[in-house]
Amino acid sequence: MPRRSPPEAEPSTSAPPPPRAPSLHLYRWFPFALLLISILLIYSDTLDVPWHFDDTHNIVERKALHLKELSREGLRDALFKGKRLYRPLSCLSFALNYYVHRLDVRGYHVVNIGIHVLAAWFLFLFIKVTLQGPFTRVRNPEKAFFISLMTALLWAVHPIQTQAVTYIVQRMASLAGMFYIASLYFYARARIREKGNRRRVFLFLSLLAALLALGSKENTILLVAAVFFYEGFVLGFSPLRQGLGKKGIPVLLVLAAAAAAVVGYVVLMRGGHVFSMFNTYDDRIFSLPERLLSEPRILFLYLSLLFYPLPQRLSICHDVVLSSSLIHPVTTLISIGLAVLLIAAAFRFRKAYPLIAFSVLFFFLNHAVESTVVPLELVFEHRNYIPSMLIFLPPALLLAKILWSPALRPGIRRAVGVFVILLPLALGSASYIRNMDWKTAERLWKDAAAKNPGTWRPFHNVGIQYLEKGDAAEALSWFRRALEKKNTTLLSEKHQTLYNMGVAYRALGREEEALSAYRLAVEMYPDMVQPYVNIGVILMDREEFEAAQASFLKAVTLDPSLPEAQSNLGWVLFKSGDPVNGLDHLRKAVRLAPGHVVNRKRLAYLLLRIGSLGEAEKEFVRLRHARPHDVSSLLFLAEVYERTERPAKAKAALRQTLRTLGKDSSSLIQALKEQKDHLSDFLPDIDLLVPMLTDLAAGAYPSP
Repeated sequence: MPRRSPPEAEPSTSAPPPPRAPSLHLYRWFPFALLLISILLIYSDTLDVPWHFDDTHNIVERKALHLKELSREGLRDALFKGKRLYRPLSCLSFALNYYVHRLDVRGYHVVNIGIHVLAAWFLFLFIKVTLQGPFTRVRNPEKAFFISLMTALLWAVHPIQTQAVTYIVQRMASLAGMFYIASLYFYARARIREKGNRRRVFLFLSLLAALLALGSKENTILLVAAVFFYEGFVLGFSPLRQGLGKKGIPVLLVLAAAAAAVVGYVVLMRGGHVFSMFNTYDDRIFSLPERLLSEPRILFLYLSLLFYPLPQRLSICHDVVLSSSLIHPVTTLISIGLAVLLIAAAFRFRKAYPLIAFSVLFFFLNHAVESTVVPLELVFEHRNYIPSMLIFLPPALLLAKILWSPALRPGIRRAVGVFVILLPLALGSASYIRNMDWKTAERLWKDAAAKNPGTWRPFHNVGIQYLEKGDAAEALSWFRRALEKKNTTLLSEKHQTLYNMGVAYRALGREEEALSAYRLAVEMYPDMVQPYVNIGVILMDREEFEAAQASFLKAVTLDPSLPEAQSNLGWVLFKSGDPVNGLDHLRKAVRLAPGHVVNRKRLAYLLLRIGSLGEAEKEFVRLRHARPHDVSSLLFLAEVYERTERPAKAKAALRQTLRTLGKDSSSLIQALKEQKDHLSDFLPDIDLLVPMLTDLAAGAYPSP
C-alpha cells in the first residue's frame, strides 16, 4: 500500500495558497551570505589564537607535515604522517598550510573558518533538498527555505562548535563533517531531484565526498549507516518491508560495497588490524564496561550543552564521574533508559514524523564510534560536530509550524518571529564569548580548572604555562594541586606532573628535590625517557660519572633516536675515560640532529682531544659558519692550526678572535686564564694559546 503523507507534508487540498515566492537570486545567495557573515563575525577575533594542547604534537612538532616543497616525497610523508596512513586528507591540509604559512596560526584559522562555512552551506542545501522528498515535501517554498536556513544557522553559530573550529587540530573533525554532509547532500540530490546521467554524476560526487570524509577522520565510517537510515526513514525505501525489487538491489549492493571498502580502509589506517585500537585500555582509568555505562550520561551532557549552551558550561575538558554499575550513579540507568526510549520512538514514529525521527537517530548514530567501545577519552565537545548537524531540525520544524499557522493569533506569531531573530544572535554572542577563552593557553586552562576543579589536566597545563614563562615557583604550586586531583584520563598520567616538577625544582636550584621528582616519575612510568636524561645531567654535573652513565644508557635504550640522550652518553663516556665509545654516541647525536650546536661542539672537541685533527678542523669550520659570532670555534681552530704546523692560519684565527671580541691580546689572555678554573667544556688548550697570543702582541708571530 502507498504510504500516507505525514502531517508536515501539507497536502494541496488543505494548504492555503502560497504567497509569491521570493526571487531566485534571494534563494541562491542570501543563505550563503548570511551563514558567511555570521560565522566571520563570530570567529573574527580568533585569527591570532595560538597553538593549543594536541596542536603541538600533531602539527608543530610533526616534521612530516612541515612541507617545504611540493615534491612527491614531501606529499607522501604528509599523507602518511611519517609512519602510516593516518587521516591523510587532514594531514595533507596541515602540510599545505605549512607550505604557505609555516607556523603562522592565522593561515590555519582562515582555512578552519572556511571549512565551517562550507559545512554550514552544505547542511542548508541537504535539508532544502530533503524537504522536497516524496514523504517530507514542504510545498510552501518560503517555509522550506526558513526550515533549511534556520537549522543550518543555529548549528553554525552554536558555541559548542568553537572547539572544532578555533582549536586548529580539530580541523580533522570539521573537515570530516564538511565532506560528510556534502556526501549526504549529493546523495539526496541524486535520489530526489536528478535523473539519468545527472543522477549518476551526483552519486559519484557523493561517493567521492564520502571517501574524502573518511580520509579526514575515521568516525565518518558511519556515513554508510546514515545513508541506509535516510533511505528508510526519509525516502521510504525499506527492503525488509517492500522486498528488494529492481531499485532495491542496486542500492543495497552499493551500500554493502561501500561498507566493505570503508572497513578495509579503516583497517589500513589502523596499521593492519582494526582491533589495535583496543590496546590502550590497559592504561585507561576506565574499563570497557565502565565506558559503555558512562557514555549514555555523556550523550545527555552533550544534549544539555546543545540546548543550554552558556559559555560557563563549555570547557576543553569535563569532570565526569565514571559509572561503575547501572545505579552508581543513578543517572546511569536513567540515561540508558532515555536513550533507548528516544531511539525506539524514532523507529516507532518514522512514518508520521520522518524528519524528526531521522534527526534523533542521526545524533545517536554518529556518536556510535567515539561514544561506545573505542578507548578514547570520555568526553570532548568537538565530537558533536557531525552528530549535532540535524539536532536543530525539529525545533526549526516547530517554529515554522507556528509561524505558518493561520489558527494562531498574529501577536503570538510576531513574538515567535522575534524569538527566531534573537536566538541566533544569542548563540552567536555565546560563541564569540567562548572564543575569548581560547586567546591564550593560560586562560583556556584556568577556565577549565575553574569549571572542573576535580580534574588533573587543567591544573597540570596551567603549571606548564608558568614554567614556560619562567615562573617556576608558581608552576610548582599548580603542579602540586594537579597531583591532588583524582580525575585523570590515564593511569600513568601524573608522571608528567612529577617530571615537570623536577624541571621547576632544577630551575630554582633545588637539585635534590629535582632528582626526587624525576625518580618518582620513572618509578610511576618506567618508559618515560626524559627524566633519565635529566637525572644523568645532574649526576654528571656532580661528577658522579658512573651513575650518570647508567642513567643516560637507560634513556638511549628506551629511545635510541633521542639526540640529547646520545650526546650526553657520549660526553659522559669521554669524561669517564672512554673516548672511543663516546665518539660513537656523539656521531649518532649529530646524525640525528645535524643543526644542534652543542652536540656538534662536543663532537669537534672530542675529535681534537683524541688527535683526529683533520675531522676536528672540519667540524669547527662548520660551527664557525653556523655561528659566526661564536669566538670559541676560532680559538679551537687556532689550536688545530698550531698543532698541524700552520702558524699563519693560527695567527689569522687569533686576530679574527680579537677583532670580534674587541680586545687586545693581554685582555684575552687574562680572560682565558680566568676561565680555566671555571670552564671545563669546550675550553681550548690555554697553555698553547697563551704563548701564541703573547707572540702576536709582541709582533713576533710569523706573517702569512
